[in-house]
Amino acid sequence: MVVATRMTNYMKTIMPFSMLNKTVKKQINSRFEHRLYCLEPKHEVFSQHPMVNNELANRILSGTLTVKADVKRFTGTGLEFVDGTSEDDIDAVILATGYVIGFPFVDNNRVELFMYMFPPDLARPTLAVIGCVQPIGSTIPIAEIQGRLATRVFKTYERKRLRWRSVFVQTQRHTIQVGFVDFMDQLAELIGCKPNVLSMLMSDPKLALKCWFGPCIPAQYRLTGPGEWSGARDVILTSWERMRHPLQTKTLPEGPETCKSSLPTKLIIMVVILAMLYMFLFGTCCSQHHSHD
Repeated sequence: MVVATRMTNYMKTIMPFSMLNKTVKKQINSRFEHRLYCLEPKHEVFSQHPMVNNELANRILSGTLTVKADVKRFTGTGLEFVDGTSEDDIDAVILATGYVIGFPFVDNNRVELFMYMFPPDLARPTLAVIGCVQPIGSTIPIAEIQGRLATRVFKTYERKRLRWRSVFVQTQRHTIQVGFVDFMDQLAELIGCKPNVLSMLMSDPKLALKCWFGPCIPAQYRLTGPGEWSGARDVILTSWERMRHPLQTKTLPEGPETCKSSLPTKLIIMVVILAMLYMFLFGTCCSQHHSHD
């Protein structure tokens, strides 16, 4: 709800990768210092999908969990770590090392599928794979929109290399990594249901602002095109209220509301909106001028 917004996605495209990593790393470490807990990785923040665990820091502090180096080898009743330390009398070892994707068209966990759906080498294009993606966000909305695309498109295409291939660590864990908003938009564009926020800004500014600054929920892809739904607008406008509703199980004394933008944030938002409106109007005027010429 917080991260998967069009605004956040746009900032990731215009900010240098090093600056983006540095900014987010500073924010993450403001919660607790990862190096102090021996949890700081060698790679950048966005070079792997994140692991979110609110219990981890407390477990380390209380001593119920100890962070160790990588395992070098197993001994008779224990194991040795790469830093030279060892542990003996080990009761159990859980190998939480990820998954091997077992499909005939997968080589070394690399899914050679167009839009992570269509095998390009089939003589007869009759197969679509649904849900074989790993977004930083929910998989189910992507699987749903893939299903909508699969019912309309059964053709073989040359697989498009995504920008994320050059960003993430080259391991088996990240072979199906995609950007949530990016990938949803690509699929929606093929279907014809991608929301046009600039055009919407003229006809329905309130909805346009919710689509741009609010969470990118599946209802945004039901506003227009195949599968259009009349209730999508109301779902988008009330997304935060519906998220809060099941959590409000008791009455609390009045206090400061959360998720309210500060004055500088509001000013920045206003400037961005005016810039978008100017670009839209300027582009329209230029196209009309060229048509008259």
